[in-house]
Amino acid sequence: MSLATLTIGYEWRRYVAAILVVSLTGILFYLQLGMLTATWHSLSAFERELDADLIITARSNGARDRLLVTRIETISPENLYVHPNVRLADAHFKTLIFDRSPLFRQVTGINVTAAIVDTSPSSMTFPKTLDPNAKALLGAAGTALVSVEIAEQLGLEIGDWLKLRSVPLRIVGTFSAPFDDRVNTLISRQTLRSYFPTFGRQSGPPSAILARLHDTSQIESTISELSSWLGNRGLEVVRPETYARDLSLDIVHTSNQFRTAFFVAGFVMLVAVIITAQTLRLAITSLRSQFGTLRALGVSRMQIAKIIMELAFWIGIISAAFAASLAFSVQAIFSYLDLGMQVTWAAIQLVSVGLLFVALIAGLLCLPFALSVKPSELLR
Repeated sequence: MSLATLTIGYEWRRYVAAILVVSLTGILFYLQLGMLTATWHSLSAFERELDADLIITARSNGARDRLLVTRIETISPENLYVHPNVRLADAHFKTLIFDRSPLFRQVTGINVTAAIVDTSPSSMTFPKTLDPNAKALLGAAGTALVSVEIAEQLGLEIGDWLKLRSVPLRIVGTFSAPFDDRVNTLISRQTLRSYFPTFGRQSGPPSAILARLHDTSQIESTISELSSWLGNRGLEVVRPETYARDLSLDIVHTSNQFRTAFFVAGFVMLVAVIITAQTLRLAITSLRSQFGTLRALGVSRMQIAKIIMELAFWIGIISAAFAASLAFSVQAIFSYLDLGMQVTWAAIQLVSVGLLFVALIAGLLCLPFALSVKPSELLR
């Protein structure tokens, strides 16, 4: 057993404060990453529900907001059937209808966001995590599905009427899904055309084309072949997860709110690192007399430096383990409070490495002070 581990074992009280501060810094990291991760996933949560194998989008000149504003004008869904592996192709218009629930004046601050979905049997826009029976219920014109949360806030039940843009729609069901914080109402294309003619003018170009394949095992070759054909038309063929990721990047890029959130998160983490490094530095430099004793016994400065860095290493490891165990408890509390926070294994690895790095940086900051100790200081 090394001298560093013996020191931690016998004088653990000396390092409790440092371990506690580093661990709390880790919890702060988890909170920041967890909330940013939850926000990131919510940005394109509805697009992750698209039940397609491939998505064709317009991308040109590396523009960052192409998914938000660009429509496909160079081809139609029918053109994709020239490829033998394309089984089904359909246009995706990404139509949303916003309203501040004018029927319920007594309830304030509630926004109704309705998305239009296709209720046909081969639909690729109907959310794939919802009960398929809901598709049949929504097929009748003049009906709507609402999220459980919005139904509770507005006091609605199945069979009641929700007025959307002054148009009464009968509620035929409720849902709870990962996207319900951004899209809380679903209506069909039939309802859109019949009750919202202004929004229903979908004769223009779509924002994306969805495709389903005969053989998904050949998806890579299909992407390559379609890309070589569509690339000259300013189009890109991507998997659904890539489409959702790019959409999130577009929203972050065009939203000052999210860019500010990322900046604040980075600033908070920087402050936490500085505080942690200072606390750990005080814990290690309190061993000044012990370092003087070691120097009197003939221990070299290099060996003392090794002891300090090993102390910092073990403090970082212990703190990372403690912070990781607390992170899941914090996530459970946030979940109980219905707040967005996600602790993933990737976040655990990232934060653990970050805490270890912080501890080692603090150890390096202690080296000049500890290595300057002389044996003569023991006589003071």
